[in-house]
Amino acid sequence: MAAEKHGDVASVRLRDAVATERTRLSLQVPPAPYSGEHVAQIHPTGRALVEFDTDTRPTLLFGAWSTVVFDTRAEHPRSCRWLVEVVVTNAVVQLGVATDWGAVNTWSDTTGTGDDATSLAVDGVRQTLWCGGAHRGSEGYNVDWAAVAASGAPVVVGLSVDLDARRAQHYWAGTWHDLALPADFFASEPEFVFPAFAAAGGVIRVIEMGP
Repeated sequence: MAAEKHGDVASVRLRDAVATERTRLSLQVPPAPYSGEHVAQIHPTGRALVEFDTDTRPTLLFGAWSTVVFDTRAEHPRSCRWLVEVVVTNAVVQLGVATDWGAVNTWSDTTGTGDDATSLAVDGVRQTLWCGGAHRGSEGYNVDWAAVAASGAPVVVGLSVDLDARRAQHYWAGTWHDLALPADFFASEPEFVFPAFAAAGGVIRVIEMGP
């Protein structure tokens, strides 16, 4: 995954994203840091912001390639479900879950959700599934987010993973659908699973995070 380096380009893109989307999303002004119940980790630092709207739901603003994860391990360590609105769909986006909190901050500047063996992600820009560090192709996930965005409808997607049941589902068009995962995702017998969102730019608005 190509990514811009730290510095002025990332900072300018991040400021532009914030300025463009703050009014539409009814974000508080001046921007306030995320103050929800879950700790947020951003890697690499400085490339994304986590803000909250009037409903205190987090909104993620990406200025350059980075990953934002939320620590839900205390509340529901073995299962994870989220729904988000993908506000910008023309940037590279990999939305999913991770299973190793400590591993996230060791990822390289070009690594995101699904690019290593401890995470998986759906990608409706390139219409593919990223899992266990490999590109799984459209047989894993072939939803076209851009087509919906072009119609003017909101792009609402979701993912649900249950480690004990060894089951995953993705949300699209108002319905949860089974998602086939390679066996190697569970091979390491992960202890935790939590939300992890990676993008090269744009805005992701969290609608729901839970077990």
